[in-house]
Amino acid sequence: MQGVIIVGAGPSGLLLALYLSRAGINVRVLEAATEPDKQPRATHYGPAAVHELRRSGILGAMEEKGSFSPKSVSWRAPDGSVLAALPKPPPPSAASGNAQTPDGVVSLPLNLMVEILLGALGAQPTAQVEFGCRVVDVGQDAQSNSAWVDVVRDGDGEKSCRVEASYVVGCDGASSSVRGSLFGRSFPGYTWDTWLVAVNVRFHDVEAYEAAFSDVNFLIHPDNWYAAHLCNPMGGMGLTNGMVDVGGLADCLIGIHRGLATEDILDKYDDVRRGIFQDVVDGITTMNLERIMQDSTMLANVMRGPAKLKHDFTQYYLSHDKTDSQSHSIDVVSSVEKAAAALI
Repeated sequence: MQGVIIVGAGPSGLLLALYLSRAGINVRVLEAATEPDKQPRATHYGPAAVHELRRSGILGAMEEKGSFSPKSVSWRAPDGSVLAALPKPPPPSAASGNAQTPDGVVSLPLNLMVEILLGALGAQPTAQVEFGCRVVDVGQDAQSNSAWVDVVRDGDGEKSCRVEASYVVGCDGASSSVRGSLFGRSFPGYTWDTWLVAVNVRFHDVEAYEAAFSDVNFLIHPDNWYAAHLCNPMGGMGLTNGMVDVGGLADCLIGIHRGLATEDILDKYDDVRRGIFQDVVDGITTMNLERIMQDSTMLANVMRGPAKLKHDFTQYYLSHDKTDSQSHSIDVVSSVEKAAAALI
């Protein structure tokens, strides 16, 4: 394998780069922005994402940076009454006999996690992260069995250079140049006919509103805050699913690199991960959006959602012997399933 180009230095792109570089694969991360994302947003990571953070080896660094894991999570009615509650399970540990126990939710602002990922990548000799590199085109060469990107570097005007590798992975978000090269102006999926509106409002006299908000938690900041979501944001499953996406892709690419799998595993990856998004992420967030929380069966399915995000692609390796990467695989079902079943 010549190497892998990853377009986008967000959490998913950097996490994928860390997995691949630690497996000895040459990785080049190209980011259009001139510096890392410093916005303190996307603070909560679901159990399936925490599993990826754990097996990537950065969960301990996140804890040192100030991350915390809530002791419990609850769903409440508008009057504050608890509809359902899920206590945090004990951490996975084969020694304590609870290796099948899922991780809980972990909280740390995205910008701090990006710092940790960049630090970890800096220690990998096979990893290179470049900022100020805007990808303007993507393609492949059938004769050389390679993929390529055309890159415009910050300060070079519109002059582009071509970078080649065995694979190109698009992790460049809502305005993805990789996606644009694949689909043009069309965009697979559908658009809600309902508006979700976030409005930036400037308060000139904050003190005048303090009395009205005396009994609730609120945040007023002079800067503009915004979030554009191509994935339905109701439930916060977009980033979590993205991190699980790259965890599975890493297993596939590492398997190809080590001769444990053929490129056919990428077709399996496409089928499985696309199905998980459509059936789980889109399904759960749609239920959240439609507010059908009074139905206990649907609420149970919402709770099961994060556990359904994972899929072990190492099972498709040509050899079924357990590898180091497989030994980290944790079945995130038991406690969630018990709590969900109690609702029905």
